[in-house]
Amino acid sequence: MDRFLRAHGFEEAHALTEYVMDVEAARDAIDSAYRHIARRGRIPPDGRVLALQDAPIEPVQSLIARHLGPVADLDWNVAGSRVLADVSTVVQLGPRVVGALVIRDLEGQAEAPYDVVDKEFRAGWVTVAMWRRSCLKGTEAGYRSIRFKTSERFKVFSNFARRMQSAVLAREFRYVMPLAS
Repeated sequence: MDRFLRAHGFEEAHALTEYVMDVEAARDAIDSAYRHIARRGRIPPDGRVLALQDAPIEPVQSLIARHLGPVADLDWNVAGSRVLADVSTVVQLGPRVVGALVIRDLEGQAEAPYDVVDKEFRAGWVTVAMWRRSCLKGTEAGYRSIRFKTSERFKVFSNFARRMQSAVLAREFRYVMPLAS
C-alpha cells in the first residue's frame, strides 16, 4: 500500500503505534522517574496534578482540541460515558492546563485515547506526573493493562513503551497529498 500511495503523490505524514502495557510495571518505572525529577527540583512549585473530575473542563477540552481536534466524548457526566474521571489526570501550571491524560474503560481494560501535553512541557515532568498518577489510580481501580497510541515522533514515549515490553496491537500510517496552489 505504501508504494501505491507514494506512486500517486502521497507522502507519509506520521505513524501511530497502538500498544498495550502492564499498568503495575509502568507505575513502578514511572514512579522511579518521578522521584528522580522531584529530587532534582524539576517540578515547579505551582505545578498541580489532579483528577479530571476536579479540573476545569473547558481548558482541558481546549487543550485537547488544539492538539487533536474537537473532542465529543470527554464529558464524564453524560449517561453511558466510559471516561474514568477519577483515573484520568490533568496537570496545571498555575491556572494554565498544560497536560491531560484521559482514561476510559474499554470492555474492562483501561484505554488512553487522549494524551496531550503542550509542546514546551513534553518529555518532562508533566508527562511523567500524568502517567504516574493515572497508573497509580488505574491499579487501585483494578486495571491490569492500558491501551494507548503514540506517534514515533515522540521518541521518549515510544522508547518507554518498548522498554516496558508493551505488546504492539496495531500500526496506523497517515498520508497526505500536497495540493498545488
